[in-house]
Amino acid sequence: MIPDEHEVVRHVPYQKIIFDEQENIIGIFPHAYALRKDEPQLSVDWLDYYDGTRDEKLKAVLQGLQASKGIGKKSALALGNVMAIKTAARNASSINLRISYAPNGTNKAHSLIHNINNDELQLLEALATEGFADIRQVRSI
Repeated sequence: MIPDEHEVVRHVPYQKIIFDEQENIIGIFPHAYALRKDEPQLSVDWLDYYDGTRDEKLKAVLQGLQASKGIGKKSALALGNVMAIKTAARNASSINLRISYAPNGTNKAHSLIHNINNDELQLLEALATEGFADIRQVRSI
């Protein structure tokens, strides 16, 4: 399990980002945290797997993601504290999420969030608004 005081990062495609009129990011659509049909857990990356400042760790996460899949400059990375994610889920839907380290291939920081339920819209909303509170557009990293 990833320690509660650590952070994880979720890649969010451009289509799932909420922008204002000036193209500033103001949020993430809740369905960005829903499982795909072939996905039993939600993929994230463990920010604190890497050493360095928070910005250096975020750059390392981005490099790992870029090595494993295509990442557009208009997409975003949403950062969340593990305890904040678990608390948001528990408060919204009484679901106890688990977050585990699960490296795969070239992405050494890959991790998984277990127990996501797509039918729990309040859970997805809580993850989008409370769990992953810090959002960075890829082109600014």
